[in-house]
Amino acid sequence: MKAVGPIGPTTLEVKAMATVEERLTELEAKVTRLAQCMSDRRENGNWIDAIIGSFRDDPEFEEILRLGREIRRQDYLIEPLDDSKG
Repeated sequence: MKAVGPIGPTTLEVKAMATVEERLTELEAKVTRLAQCMSDRRENGNWIDAIIGSFRDDPEFEEILRLGREIRRQDYLIEPLDDSKG
């Protein structure tokens, strides 16, 4: 597509350029919003840092961990180990 013809851009070329300009403007706005989101995420920190320790001394969570260990042991062992030792 030529930007300028012998007399100037054709109507079709003008419309195409306007469409490209509109699309570029929209794309630039989206990139700006994405950059802002990423900046906000960095400022807020890592989400996992916010929950570390939140289940400390929770007996129900300890039971969940114990059951998870038992399931994993059953996947690898022929005989389950006695979990009362640790």
